[in-house]
Amino acid sequence: MRKLIFLDKVVVYLKENLDKTREEVEENLEIIIKRSIVDYLVNKRKLNIEEMSDVTVTLVIDFEKDENKLKLIIEEYMFEMNYKNEVLFRMFRLGLDNEHFIHQDLKELENEINVFENGIGIPLN
Repeated sequence: MRKLIFLDKVVVYLKENLDKTREEVEENLEIIIKRSIVDYLVNKRKLNIEEMSDVTVTLVIDFEKDENKLKLIIEEYMFEMNYKNEVLFRMFRLGLDNEHFIHQDLKELENEINVFENGIGIPLN
């Protein structure tokens, strides 16, 4: 089984921080995801961190809760990074605006972002 880039860390963070405010969770998830993506690009894809710029992860989230689980809803998001002054990826949903560009060599990252944007359910038991 392949190692996840950031989804596993998001799930662990959510399970351990269900008592935090939406704003705290949003801010911390942005940091966790950004670090995880940079680590993946440096360690697995062997990109030079010095050549990376404009690294952006921005989230607007909400939660839906039922008796058995909490679902993280991604209302708006932006994932963006440049490498050697060219766009490496830019994926966002901000209001009615959408863009989806990612370098063809980053299919794993694209798939993980696509799963993430659909939300994540966390069991409450």
